[in-house]
Amino acid sequence: MKKFLSLVLSLVMLVSMGTTAFAAEKAPISFEQYATDFESFLKSATYSNTTLPDKVQTFISKYGKQYDTSELIHSEETKVIDLGNDNTVILEGIMVYVNGVEDVEATPERIAKGAVDNTASTYSAKSTSPIKKYYHAVYALVLGQELYRITQEAQFTYNGSSVSVNYSDGSYQRGFLSIWQVSDFKDSSVSSITVGGVNYARVKSSANFHYGLEIQGVGLVIQDNYCWVDARCSKTGTVKGYMDADHNLNH
Repeated sequence: MKKFLSLVLSLVMLVSMGTTAFAAEKAPISFEQYATDFESFLKSATYSNTTLPDKVQTFISKYGKQYDTSELIHSEETKVIDLGNDNTVILEGIMVYVNGVEDVEATPERIAKGAVDNTASTYSAKSTSPIKKYYHAVYALVLGQELYRITQEAQFTYNGSSVSVNYSDGSYQRGFLSIWQVSDFKDSSVSSITVGGVNYARVKSSANFHYGLEIQGVGLVIQDNYCWVDARCSKTGTVKGYMDADHNLNH
């Protein structure tokens, strides 16, 4: 199914853009070299002030065309690039999968939804965690752009004996025209979960992403991916995020 998705993406580009993906002659570049180049770029100081998704997008937009995608499509190799602090990029063929986390500010919009500005708050018996944004994003090298992303933002209140969700907001984004359709989006479902004997308050957003090409309102669904992203916090304030999709390390 994974190789089928790669081949379908190439077909979609040919049909929808009216160009050939492999028109230019290129010297074959192995998957190993492509993965090495990608990892070096992500770990370099270049664009160090940009977010991980922006950095990934920059690489595939600026340098993706130099690789022979016909070589990469048929590769069965996978490269996991661990960037630390729960940020991971997974390369497989022409597909790029990004799992990451960001600390975000207590903007007026977030405060209106219940977020607390820790920099302005006074001491209380209960503490609030930073506002975290966890995301799972999918890119296609052959198209040079992001296909879709699902995101969960959350902040928690805890006091050592209990924990609850203080603020939450889930969202998704679609890329590349309208070939990705989304259904059954569930924004910030709240629950509790116990892992390794530790109880966490959990908030999760999920959706089904349908891959297809719409022609005159008729949708041809080729693949259906159920994806979710969550954020969870322990009673002592340990915050973690997990993603469940075809390419993720946290099943």
